[in-house]
Amino acid sequence: MGCDNNITDKCKLVKRDGTEYYLIDRMDEVREEMLNLLRIVDDICNKENLKYWIDGGSMIGAIRHGGFIPWDDDIDIAILKKDYLKLVDALEKYCATSKDCYLLYSGENRYKHCCNYLCSTKNLYTRWSKESAAIFPIKLDIAPVNVIMSDATSVQLNAELRGIANMHLTGESKCEFSELSEKYRKMSPRDFFKFYNDEYGCEELNENTLITAQSNFYKSPAIKHDFLHGFKRIDFSGIKTWIPAGYDYYLKSIYGDYMQLPPLENRAPAAYEYISIKNQPKNLKEIPFWGEKAPLIKLLGYIRMFGIKKFATISSIRILNIINGHS
Repeated sequence: MGCDNNITDKCKLVKRDGTEYYLIDRMDEVREEMLNLLRIVDDICNKENLKYWIDGGSMIGAIRHGGFIPWDDDIDIAILKKDYLKLVDALEKYCATSKDCYLLYSGENRYKHCCNYLCSTKNLYTRWSKESAAIFPIKLDIAPVNVIMSDATSVQLNAELRGIANMHLTGESKCEFSELSEKYRKMSPRDFFKFYNDEYGCEELNENTLITAQSNFYKSPAIKHDFLHGFKRIDFSGIKTWIPAGYDYYLKSIYGDYMQLPPLENRAPAAYEYISIKNQPKNLKEIPFWGEKAPLIKLLGYIRMFGIKKFATISSIRILNIINGHS
């Protein structure tokens, strides 16, 4: 439901159905496209007998609001690893003949991340902050859920593997490593993610297993899966989708009293703005705008996408922040 929600100069305070919150322009357009992506996944999963569920803030939205949380700007789904692998394969085949969507991490890019995104080809992109040119297409977040053994060694290894994944993706792990993960730390990023994405976390659900998000989502590294024993259809902004029958236990274990609205300052979208750009790079990822990881060729690419005027505005804000000591 947006882990970096901020009130920005792009936010507009509204009051609807007695509740105040913030919105940004074009959110309705973005949400409608996200719903189209959800329809694609739901249709494929139902045909292939794959059981996904809407997750995180999307699940709260379905229960509390019958769809999107009013200020939310994404859709999250989760799916057990074995079914995740089948879904990714099915989406790759679907996207090969579709003009409406593409799978961000497919083909050569399949092992560049530990989750995946079904993205729209619509020429509308999310920009995350006022001073960054990093953008992302309209997308549906697809999170694999690993099934691991419940013994202490397996739980510890799982935490360390998540740390290695974070190290490759963000440069920091926030994890103390042991000899359990030594051989995995020696792998190249591609070899590690090939193991972590395709082979790890495929145990069967039973009394001796736990589930864990492949990235850092749950407060605890691994949780019981009783809440997954049964699913039901629920309306999400006009679409029938899936939630676990034990959703109440699940949401309370993560969010506490999820029916309580957050303070007004937290009722804001995570995106800074939605903008149209001149082209549609199909393998676009969030790229650092400044510094060693943003070589000249990428900066020129941003200038081409944004246009000189927009890019100059973003650049000037970034430079002023550096001068003022704000990195």
